[in-house]
This record gives sequence, C-alpha cells and structure tokens, in this order.
Amino acid sequence: MPTVPELIKQKLKVETLSKPQEGGGRTVAGDLKMFDVIEIAKQRGGGAAQVKMVLGTCVSCGVTVEGRDPKDVIRDIDAGVIKLS
Repeated sequence: MPTVPELIKQKLKVETLSKPQEGGGRTVAGDLKMFDVIEIAKQRGGGAAQVKMVLGTCVSCGVTVEGRDPKDVIRDIDAGVIKLS
C-alpha cells in the first residue's frame, strides 16, 4: 500500500513535495481539496483520526487544503466547524 505522502503526490500530480528552506519555512508543494484528503484517509482505513493524520502529513509536506493551512483545518474539525460524517 502506498504511503500517505505518495498518495498526496499522486493527487497533486507532482514528483516531489516541499522541503524545508534555509532560514525556516517551506514552499507550497500544492493544494488539495478536502474531498481528496478524505479519499486518501479512506484508503488508509477511514475515520476522523485518519483524516487528521493525512492533514498532519500535509503540514509536514508543505501542502495546503483548499488554500488553507492544514493546522487550521484540523482546528475546525476539532471545534465541529467541519463535519466529517
């Protein structure tokens, strides 16, 4: 089974994801739709915990979700602003 970063690369149609830059920060490797995040999570077993795990990987790989920082999306899920079911 492909890893989450591999699945993200497939969705973004890129060969590499973002790497840290000198002086801190990252470049944005791409932007996923929430639908894509949920689809990747389903491939890994589904559920809210898997969605948050995919979002955490997006943070690590420099990928935004619908133009937003994935950390903000996780906060919205925890606050009930975004419903996953």
